[in-house]
Amino acid sequence: MNQSIEELKAKILVAQKSGDYLNEYDLARAAIKLAPDDEFFQYCAVLAFSRCNAKQRALDTFYSYKLHTSESEYIRALEARILKDLAFLSVDESTSPMSLDAGKFYAAARTYQKAFEQTGSHYSAINAATLYLLSGETELAHLLATAAIDLALKDGALPIFLSPRAPRRIYC
Repeated sequence: MNQSIEELKAKILVAQKSGDYLNEYDLARAAIKLAPDDEFFQYCAVLAFSRCNAKQRALDTFYSYKLHTSESEYIRALEARILKDLAFLSVDESTSPMSLDAGKFYAAARTYQKAFEQTGSHYSAINAATLYLLSGETELAHLLATAAIDLALKDGALPIFLSPRAPRRIYC
C-alpha cells in the first residue's frame, strides 16, 4: 500500500461517512504505520473498534495509544463514550432500571467530568450529568446539568426544548 498520509486520511473519512468501519480500521492501521504518533489515526482506529461493537478492545487500544493524555476534547470524550457503552452493555434488560451497575456509570461520568474540567465544553458536562444521574449521584448530576445549560446559553447552543424564559431549576 503506497498511499500518502493525506490520501489515507481522506479514505478514512469516506469510510466513516459510509459506515464501513472495518475498512476505516484497516486504513487507520496503515496510516499508523506511516505516522505512529498521529492521534487522529489512533483515534480513528479506536473509534472503528467501538463502532464494530468491540468495546473492550476499543478501550484497551485507547489506553495502549495513551489517548487518555490527549489535549483534544473529542479524543478524551471517546474514552468516556466507550465506558458509557460498556456500562449500558452490562444492563440486564429483563430486570428493573434499578439493576444498573452504578459503578460503571460513575466511571463513565467521572471521565466525562474530567473532559469537562479540561475543556469547559457543555457537551462533556451534559454527558457527565446524565451518567451521574444513572449512577445515583443526583447532586453532581444537578450541578453539571446546570453548568451545561449555562454554557449552552452562553455559546448559543441552547437545546430546542429550553428557552431563555424556561425555569432554570433542573430536577434530577
